[in-house]
Amino acid sequence: MSKFLSVAPADLTQLAKENADRFPFWQVYRVIDGREDIRGHGTREVPIWGVRFQSEARGNNPGSRSQVSGRILGLVFYLQHIQE
Repeated sequence: MSKFLSVAPADLTQLAKENADRFPFWQVYRVIDGREDIRGHGTREVPIWGVRFQSEARGNNPGSRSQVSGRILGLVFYLQHIQE
């Protein structure tokens, strides 16, 4: 499918290498939840997961916010785990 993309997808296994061998944990968190844009990627075709997870949590109460944060943290920890 990559031949159909206008911008090549990022190699998410290389985030630490691209940041002086330190995984940018909170920057990745903010990108996933939509608070930080990715420079040079044009339009954001990937969904902002924070918004999607918030919609699925059906609320803005502390329990819903915790659920959203937990799902985002799960993604960030996974990305941290797959670093080469």
